Amino acid sequence: MIQPNFKKIVEDDGETYYRVTIPKLPGVIAYGDSLDEAVTELNETKKAWFSSCLRRNIRIPEPVNKKYSGKLLVRMPKSLHAHLAEEADEENVSLNSFIVSKLAQG
Repeated sequence: MIQPNFKKIVEDDGETYYRVTIPKLPGVIAYGDSLDEAVTELNETKKAWFSSCLRRNIRIPEPVNKKYSGKLLVRMPKSLHAHLAEEADEENVSLNSFIVSKLAQG
């Protein structure tokens, strides 16, 4: 499946709007005042992009259906491992839960 990339952008004049792209489809970009509006616009833009490619005989990338196990081995310095383990202990959570939480926070 071709996944969209969502970004919240703030203009220079202080207005907030959404910019949505599909990185695998060059030039497919849409904007909206809300995320729903941007996604709706993205779907229309994507349809127009596909039609244009078909008319001009341009290859359309195949969807990629990757499967992820949810498991990841990460190597880190012993000092970082110790620091993270101590913070997890302070929060009274497992090291795995603590790291997942930190990753989710960005």
